[in-house]
Amino acid sequence: DASDRAVLTVWDWTGNAIVQRQFGFPAADTLDFVVEGRGTYLLTLDRYAGAKHLSRLVRSFSVCPPNQERRKLWDLNRFFVGACSFPDRQNWGSEYGKAHPEGLTPRQSAELEAELSGRLGIQVVRLNSGLGDSNEWAVELYESKGVRPYLQLWMPNVDVLPKYQNVTDPKWRYPRPEAPSREHYADLAKRYGERALSFEINNEPDNEDFWRGTPEEFLDLHRWATEEIRRAAPGAIVANGGYCLIKPEWFAKYVQAFRGTTDWVAYHTHGALPACIEGFQAIRQAHEDAGYQDPVFVNTEMGHAAWR
Repeated sequence: DASDRAVLTVWDWTGNAIVQRQFGFPAADTLDFVVEGRGTYLLTLDRYAGAKHLSRLVRSFSVCPPNQERRKLWDLNRFFVGACSFPDRQNWGSEYGKAHPEGLTPRQSAELEAELSGRLGIQVVRLNSGLGDSNEWAVELYESKGVRPYLQLWMPNVDVLPKYQNVTDPKWRYPRPEAPSREHYADLAKRYGERALSFEINNEPDNEDFWRGTPEEFLDLHRWATEEIRRAAPGAIVANGGYCLIKPEWFAKYVQAFRGTTDWVAYHTHGALPACIEGFQAIRQAHEDAGYQDPVFVNTEMGHAAWR
């Protein structure tokens, strides 16, 4: 083909390239990786034609003895280790191509991921209760591995508000009417209130990629969801849709409005560890300034996104 070389890079947890090898074509090399202790590493294999980048193959590997026994050391009320997943997420493609593992159906891939999650000692998995999708089979799958579901609640599969009927971008980002929304949240609370560790209301309301209504319309959605969950599952733990600080003015409104309505404060940080620390510090300071008393913070989405 048009390529003339490939570059293999091994990245560590902090985003540093620790090993890099360049190969001319044709190439058929076998590489051995030796790791002292534990570790998780990202592999990127980039293909070039001169200076032009043509494609990227992304893989990863971990050296990790079974961790199930470590779960006993962690208190789910104060600290837990989780993963952000849901059916088919591990099969998402990107501009670099398909991500689905060769030889596995999507169901088999999900089952393998659940098995590995349990082996890693992961206690909680964030599952997506999306439009018309109860995720019942996924809840059962992870429960069979000793992993509790943490449900992220999306909107009901009904028409958007009339004012948004003519938008041309995906309508899943837009507000829904009150009555079917309340019915949707009440149904999810009844079915999963005893099984889910917590309910997270939508995703990143301070990010237009996920919310195209106004902040005030999201305040309505949040109120409907919390009221119905409290009514249908009084003992359930409720968290806001994870903050990401992309629209700080929206974030500031939510922090003020949600005080006293949720049990946990959910937030998202991406990138290398220093950036994650900086983001969390900003979120923690905003809640302190807003008068929150001993808030419980939960990072429900974190790390490096391979397609970036």
